[in-house]
Amino acid sequence: LHEAMMNSVRSAVKDADAVLLMLDGAEPLRKKDDGIDVVFEIFKSTQKPAILAINKSDLVQQDKLLEIAGYYANKFHFEQIYPISAK
Repeated sequence: LHEAMMNSVRSAVKDADAVLLMLDGAEPLRKKDDGIDVVFEIFKSTQKPAILAINKSDLVQQDKLLEIAGYYANKFHFEQIYPISAK
């Protein structure tokens, strides 16, 4: 299942003009590799512009949002990082 999902990611990124990674800001920050590093490698290999959206920003304190943004900015160069909320 994991390999099939990663093949779908590779195919979608290859065909895209840019990529958007949306994370749940209310979820605890997982610093262990949970597959996200594979996604970053796919992003790097295609050299497409990438945007990070941190969802549920209304549920997270600003210092936590900055921690999340900083953590992922150190893992991958995003063109932009946006806190977002459907509220």
